[in-house]
Amino acid sequence: MADKKITALTDLGNAIASEDLLHVIDDPSGNPVNKKISVANFFNNIPTYIALDDTVHVIDTTVEAVDVTTSISHIDTVTATGAHAGTLADGTNGQIKIITMIADGGDSVITPTNANGYTTITFNDVGDTAILVFTNSKWNIVSLHGAQTDTMTPETVSAAGAVSVSKEVTFLNSSAASMAITMAAGQKAGDTKTITMTVAGNDATMTQSGGNLDATAVPTSIVWNAVGESVTLVYSGTAWIPTSVVGATIS
Repeated sequence: MADKKITALTDLGNAIASEDLLHVIDDPSGNPVNKKISVANFFNNIPTYIALDDTVHVIDTTVEAVDVTTSISHIDTVTATGAHAGTLADGTNGQIKIITMIADGGDSVITPTNANGYTTITFNDVGDTAILVFTNSKWNIVSLHGAQTDTMTPETVSAAGAVSVSKEVTFLNSSAASMAITMAAGQKAGDTKTITMTVAGNDATMTQSGGNLDATAVPTSIVWNAVGESVTLVYSGTAWIPTSVVGATIS
């Protein structure tokens, strides 16, 4: 084969395979020798740390999208002089995105176009960090430190109706009137739910059938009627079972 410059070779694009070969100069500071290495062996035996050294995207306005062309975004709501709201567009398959709050002048709420299992991520304090991976056409959470998804933010229920099964905690405010509350089946076995009365005045009642409650553990109902009364439940896969009860009445 005639000699060619690397720039003159055919571009492989994204069709790389594990058995494809890379050119390596072994021992360049001693006795340099041209050698080859497979793509698989290269990535399975990287002899140093991996660093993301592209330009960091700084979010420093109150309404600004998180970009998907950099690996890391920093949130600075001090320079932005207030709370921030931003979107996160779809990435490319396998893309990793790291978002960290570096200056706290107000909360930052990020809403991905497509997310798996959550709708928003909120950053409250310096150091709050989210690591995401884009796969299956959605941003999936790999790790959260300090930052919270909307499913982790408590809801407050102050009238009769359903409590959310996607929220981990529900606060009850029964000051206006007695409340009949309901709850759907869990999303999967092992889901947990805590319901706590924070403002009292009247009873809040969840019936066995209306709450998808285990009939053996709760044959009739759960009733909350004072501040601090709380019940934590776990979903068995077929029904909600109380695992902790403080003050509330189970009958």
